[in-house]
Amino acid sequence: MIHVSRKTGGILIAFFMLLFLIAFVISYYSVNKPVLDNTIKKDYKMSEKGVTLQSYDREIHVKPYQINEELTELAQSEDPDFVVIDVPVEIKNTSEKEIRPFVEGFTVTSFSNIGFSTYSNLSLDDMMSENIGDFQGNILPGKSMKGVLNFRLDSRIINSDKLALVPWIPYDQHVTKLYEQKIYLNVDDQGKKRVNDMDKIKELSQKGQQKKNIISEPIETALAFENARIRNDGETMYKMLMDKSEKDKFKIDRGNKGNEMEFKVTADHAKVEDYYDKIDNVHYISLTYKNADNQEIEVHYKVGQKTNKYYVRYVEDLNEIIKRKNLKKNDE
Repeated sequence: MIHVSRKTGGILIAFFMLLFLIAFVISYYSVNKPVLDNTIKKDYKMSEKGVTLQSYDREIHVKPYQINEELTELAQSEDPDFVVIDVPVEIKNTSEKEIRPFVEGFTVTSFSNIGFSTYSNLSLDDMMSENIGDFQGNILPGKSMKGVLNFRLDSRIINSDKLALVPWIPYDQHVTKLYEQKIYLNVDDQGKKRVNDMDKIKELSQKGQQKKNIISEPIETALAFENARIRNDGETMYKMLMDKSEKDKFKIDRGNKGNEMEFKVTADHAKVEDYYDKIDNVHYISLTYKNADNQEIEVHYKVGQKTNKYYVRYVEDLNEIIKRKNLKKNDE
């Protein structure tokens, strides 16, 4: 029987780990080198008139971004690290066939002194964008499609010189090469920097935080439950139910995490009424809003505390409860 000392065993483990690392690096570059060799890189600086990119089948014109005040204020009410920008984009079909806009190919990156830095929120903001719909469908030959791309960014990098929009578009129809065309958004060819947006962001942050303080926790609970219902998120709905036996009333599937949706009910875009019952220490929340199909929806929830958390019950006839308990709205 062969005995190996701890020291020798440690050396052997380190040796095999080093071999594995070398093999991984070699295999990575052997797989990715053809892609890297066939990637055409070109950098642009944003000007007042914008930047035009060209590929074999399209021409993309990108204009300077603007802070989306409404969405930034809303984002700041949820998380003070977020800012939303609007990037005006026009895509022209220069080929003889229909083309896909391929808006998924637009990303935003930031580079620091220590290498590539990215954030999970540096992407097309599907949850908050009101303009993605402008890019649905194909573009006919010779026609253009205009719209605005919303990006939700980390506010720490919004004025960085390295902030860039990166459209990935094919160089030719066989996709043997790719364009990596990077547009630096905060500096032009003369080195002139974009006006600092931090004062505007701080102002919007204050408004967002004030709005957050105005919205009570019971209202936030009712909104969260309604959005979970819209997404068919049975897992979240079940956790928020005050009476778990009501799961059948909502047809809740506890194992269903639901689907992400662009549509979201917010206090800004809904009629919200809060009736407080002091005796039972519960809130009756009425939500009236228009859904994604522009249909008016009205729902009522009873929201109460249990173990320092708020939970929800469904209310069928809120008017009857208001009359019987002589309830008044919280702002009256």
